[in-house]
Amino acid sequence: MFNWNPQSLSMDRNKILYFLGYRPEKMKVNPKINNYIDEELARALNLISPKGSFKILSVKLFKNIDMFEDASRVAFAIVTIGDKLESTAKELLNKGEATRAAILDAVGSISVETTASLLNEEIDNLAEGQGYKTTRRFSPGSGDWSVEGQDVIFKHLDKACKELGVFLTSSKIMVPVKSISFVVKLGKSTMKEINKGCDSCNLKYNCPFYRNKHSGKDVETEGVPLCSIHH
Repeated sequence: MFNWNPQSLSMDRNKILYFLGYRPEKMKVNPKINNYIDEELARALNLISPKGSFKILSVKLFKNIDMFEDASRVAFAIVTIGDKLESTAKELLNKGEATRAAILDAVGSISVETTASLLNEEIDNLAEGQGYKTTRRFSPGSGDWSVEGQDVIFKHLDKACKELGVFLTSSKIMVPVKSISFVVKLGKSTMKEINKGCDSCNLKYNCPFYRNKHSGKDVETEGVPLCSIHH
């Protein structure tokens, strides 16, 4: 299992603003909101516990999953930041502090996505050392993979999930909510998702961020694809 210091997570203010619906390149952000962001970022450092785990298995074990057929191996991964931030955001909302609650929730979403990126790097580095190429990461319920794929990930990461304190509900929702499960394919040759950008995503033409990006509007923030911060 991997653990990261909360202070090691890169938390770009613009990512938080985008998540909240702001477009900082187009509008001036109220100083009060900026102050709230500073305060909730500081609060979050005491609430999040970024951690994750992964396992790499032979694709031969998954002959019934068509989307894996062009890979040699498959890495199953789960990350979480725990449930303290989520609980605190609910408490703020119950106290009538909806703005603070929304900002803290946004910080949590970006924190867990950043944690997923860190674990993804570990997978990429290990794969590269073994002579494998890797695809972009993708999660159950995205693209061509049904949300039922959650069962596959949790089956093969059963022990890790218990150590991480993450479980799956009957409706395939992860608890704590600020958790992400994903897969990375490994292979010696080209795989469908080898392009790690928007071009490999089947949802791109229905995605407002992709359309805006290709219309000449600057909507992409560095380091985190905007489509992935809605977990």
